[in-house]
Amino acid sequence: MRVAFIVDTSASMHARSEDGLTYVDMAVGAIETFVAARSKSPAYPGDKYFLLSTAEHYPQMILSSWEHTMDHFLAQLKQIKTCRTMNALHVALGYAFSLLGKFRGQGAQSDIVTGGRLVAKSETVLVHRCTTIGHRADG
Repeated sequence: MRVAFIVDTSASMHARSEDGLTYVDMAVGAIETFVAARSKSPAYPGDKYFLLSTAEHYPQMILSSWEHTMDHFLAQLKQIKTCRTMNALHVALGYAFSLLGKFRGQGAQSDIVTGGRLVAKSETVLVHRCTTIGHRADG
């Protein structure tokens, strides 16, 4: 399976939770836990991870792509920091789906211009956003 993580690094992610961690710290911890659990399980061989940040513009927002190693992905994940500006999460989401389309059209060979989608070669993809957007403080 291919998993794309989009980490919001806007100023709102710099806020601290009740336990003292910033929301970015919690997002990084959740991603690390997810990747560690899937890596240890024999049911999920060959997972590939993609990491985008909202701190930069394309192509700098791509921190780690499906072609990079797991070590590169984890190193980039640990370097994520918040910035003090407003960021466009929707732009990062758009790029994630655009890059997924490129992958499907080129590397995976599951989408063929003249033949449509080859279901037998399709691959499951999860796009997960880590953000405070939509978070309700009142429970």
